[in-house]
Amino acid sequence: AAPPPHGNPPPVRFDLEGHWHCFFLRANNAFEASYFSVWTFDSKRRFVDIFYSPVHKGFVYRYRWEGQQLTLVDPADHPQFTITMKGTDAGGELVLEDNRLRWQGWRCRHQPDKQWPADGLKYLDYGRYPWLSRLVEDDSQISKYRNPR
Repeated sequence: AAPPPHGNPPPVRFDLEGHWHCFFLRANNAFEASYFSVWTFDSKRRFVDIFYSPVHKGFVYRYRWEGQQLTLVDPADHPQFTITMKGTDAGGELVLEDNRLRWQGWRCRHQPDKQWPADGLKYLDYGRYPWLSRLVEDDSQISKYRNPR
């Protein structure tokens, strides 16, 4: 195939359907760099479930995706916020930038399923995970970790 005019690559388009592990774009240390949240996109319903840990309640947003910009809208009609798509690396990572956040956004990798670490109770240690301290704890999920069947 012939290269695009002026050497500019064609716009990147992603199919967001499924589960994504999203890491901080700018982590302060190796510990923060290893942390991830799980974003699950349902392209038929146009909803995304965002979970910041396996023991905290997640958030559900309607979304619009135009290949370069992702707009998340709270279904309860709270003010919307926009995350701008910057591109992808050779491995097909989705990069979402939001300069309002200390970590500047997320670098996401598509996954076959949610895949949380086995030691999910560690996310209740707010000294190590201060960004989770304002989230609502999910008692039923915490129970599953404390009393596995």
